[in-house]
Amino acid sequence: MENENLQTLNEIELQIEALKERANQIRATELASVISDVNQKIAAYALRPGDLKFKSDAIRIESNKVGKKAEVKYRDSEGQTWSGRGLKPRWLTAAIEGGKVVEDFLV
Repeated sequence: MENENLQTLNEIELQIEALKERANQIRATELASVISDVNQKIAAYALRPGDLKFKSDAIRIESNKVGKKAEVKYRDSEGQTWSGRGLKPRWLTAAIEGGKVVEDFLV
């Protein structure tokens, strides 16, 4: 039942990779032309970014909590603090290893 016309999986994967590479080359060539055309039209019509109504690449999070620091929940005798968020700070880890418990540092 062997068919000499059937390609192996490896041969097909090699063809796919070659086609992807060729597609990327064609895209790069066409892209340069498209960008040039768009830039010429932008200049000809004196367009500004706001005229094109593109959304910003940067995602902005608008919240009343942005920039607000978390309240301090733990403090040691030297004034070092931790809000309880994220990893435990070194000073707290060392104190726990020394026999203290987290509750000893509650504010």
